Amino acid sequence: MFDRGAVTKRRLRAMISCFVAFAGAAYADSRLVDGTLVYDPTRPAGWNPRVATLVDAERPNAVVESIIYSSKRKMARVNGTLLTEGQQINDIMVVSIEPRRVLLEWQGRRWYSSLASGAGQQMTIRRSQ
Repeated sequence: MFDRGAVTKRRLRAMISCFVAFAGAAYADSRLVDGTLVYDPTRPAGWNPRVATLVDAERPNAVVESIIYSSKRKMARVNGTLLTEGQQINDIMVVSIEPRRVLLEWQGRRWYSSLASGAGQQMTIRRSQ
Protein backbone atom coordinates (compact mmCIF):
# COMPACT_ATOMS: atom_id res chain seq x y z
CA MET A 1 0.00 0.00 0.00
CA PHE A 2 2.58 2.54 1.03
CA ASP A 3 6.34 2.67 1.01
CA ARG A 4 7.88 2.75 4.51
CA GLY A 5 11.06 4.32 3.19
CA ALA A 6 9.11 7.25 1.73
CA VAL A 7 7.29 7.83 5.04
CA THR A 8 10.58 7.78 6.98
CA LYS A 9 12.15 10.21 4.50
CA ARG A 10 9.17 12.56 4.83
CA ARG A 11 9.41 12.44 8.62
CA LEU A 12 13.14 13.10 8.47
CA ARG A 13 12.61 16.07 6.11
CA ALA A 14 9.90 17.46 8.41
CA MET A 15 12.16 17.16 11.46
CA ILE A 16 15.06 18.85 9.66
CA SER A 17 12.87 21.69 8.42
CA CYS A 18 11.53 22.25 11.97
CA PHE A 19 15.08 22.32 13.32
CA VAL A 20 16.18 24.81 10.67
CA ALA A 21 13.14 27.02 11.37
CA PHE A 22 13.80 27.09 15.12
CA ALA A 23 17.54 27.65 14.68
CA GLY A 24 16.84 30.50 12.26
CA ALA A 25 14.44 32.13 14.70
CA ALA A 26 17.00 31.96 17.49
CA TYR A 27 19.57 33.85 15.44
CA ALA A 28 17.20 36.17 13.58
CA ASP A 29 18.72 39.25 15.21
CA SER A 30 22.14 38.71 13.55
CA ARG A 31 23.39 38.12 10.01
CA LEU A 32 26.73 37.13 8.50
CA VAL A 33 27.77 39.74 5.93
CA ASP A 34 31.14 39.37 4.17
CA GLY A 35 32.38 37.13 6.96
CA THR A 36 31.41 39.64 9.68
CA LEU A 37 28.59 39.09 12.15
CA VAL A 38 26.27 42.11 11.92
CA TYR A 39 23.49 42.71 14.46
CA ASP A 40 20.11 44.30 13.83
CA PRO A 41 20.60 48.10 14.13
CA THR A 42 16.99 48.63 15.22
CA ARG A 43 17.24 46.62 18.43
CA PRO A 44 17.79 48.47 21.75
CA ALA A 45 21.35 49.03 22.93
CA GLY A 46 22.61 46.25 25.17
CA TRP A 47 19.72 43.96 24.28
CA ASN A 48 20.56 40.26 24.17
CA PRO A 49 17.66 37.82 23.90
CA ARG A 50 19.82 34.82 24.85
CA VAL A 51 20.78 36.18 28.27
CA ALA A 52 18.53 35.18 31.14
CA THR A 53 17.83 37.82 33.75
CA LEU A 54 18.00 36.90 37.40
CA VAL A 55 15.24 37.77 39.78
CA ASP A 56 16.38 40.60 42.02
CA ALA A 57 17.10 39.39 45.50
CA GLU A 58 15.60 41.42 48.29
CA ARG A 59 17.95 44.02 49.71
CA PRO A 60 19.30 43.02 53.13
CA ASN A 61 18.22 44.92 56.21
CA ALA A 62 20.87 47.44 57.27
CA VAL A 63 20.16 49.44 60.41
CA VAL A 64 22.33 52.50 61.06
CA GLU A 65 22.48 52.72 64.83
CA SER A 66 24.92 55.59 65.31
CA ILE A 67 27.17 57.95 63.35
CA ILE A 68 30.44 59.56 64.41
CA TYR A 69 31.11 62.44 62.04
CA SER A 70 33.91 65.00 62.24
CA SER A 71 36.54 66.48 59.96
CA LYS A 72 39.02 63.84 61.19
CA ARG A 73 36.82 60.79 61.55
CA LYS A 74 33.72 59.34 59.92
CA MET A 75 32.32 56.12 61.38
CA ALA A 76 28.91 54.46 61.46
CA ARG A 77 27.57 51.55 63.47
CA VAL A 78 25.64 49.36 61.01
CA ASN A 79 23.91 46.23 62.36
CA GLY A 80 26.05 46.40 65.48
CA THR A 81 29.42 46.74 63.70
CA LEU A 82 31.46 49.95 63.66
CA LEU A 83 32.52 50.72 60.06
CA THR A 84 34.35 53.43 58.15
CA GLU A 85 33.92 54.39 54.49
CA GLY A 86 34.90 51.52 52.19
CA GLN A 87 34.39 48.75 54.76
CA GLN A 88 31.84 45.97 54.38
CA ILE A 89 29.55 43.86 56.51
CA ASN A 90 27.62 40.93 54.96
CA ASP A 91 28.39 42.22 51.42
CA ILE A 92 26.96 45.65 52.30
CA MET A 93 29.58 48.32 51.68
CA VAL A 94 29.63 51.73 53.34
CA VAL A 95 30.19 54.15 50.44
CA SER A 96 30.00 57.44 52.31
CA ILE A 97 29.07 58.72 55.74
CA GLU A 98 27.21 61.99 56.23
CA PRO A 99 26.18 63.67 59.51
CA ARG A 100 22.69 62.09 59.56
CA ARG A 101 22.75 59.31 56.97
CA VAL A 102 24.97 56.66 55.39
CA LEU A 103 25.21 55.72 51.70
CA LEU A 104 25.26 51.91 51.40
CA GLU A 105 25.84 49.62 48.41
CA TRP A 106 24.87 45.98 47.88
CA GLN A 107 25.14 44.12 44.55
CA GLY A 108 25.60 47.40 42.66
CA ARG A 109 22.49 48.99 44.18
CA ARG A 110 22.94 52.09 46.35
CA TRP A 111 20.64 53.60 48.94
CA TYR A 112 20.75 55.96 51.89
CA SER A 113 19.99 54.72 55.36
CA SER A 114 19.25 57.26 58.09
CA LEU A 115 19.83 56.92 61.79
CA ALA A 116 17.44 54.50 63.45
CA SER A 117 15.45 56.40 66.02
CA GLY A 118 13.45 54.73 68.75
CA ALA A 119 10.09 56.01 69.90
CA GLY A 120 10.54 59.02 72.15
CA GLN A 121 14.34 59.03 71.91
CA GLN A 122 16.19 62.16 70.99
CA MET A 123 19.43 62.23 69.03
CA THR A 124 22.29 64.15 70.61
CA ILE A 125 25.20 65.55 68.68
CA ARG A 126 28.39 66.29 70.58
CA ARG A 127 30.97 68.54 69.02
CA SER A 128 34.51 68.78 70.29
CA GLN A 129 36.56 71.90 69.85
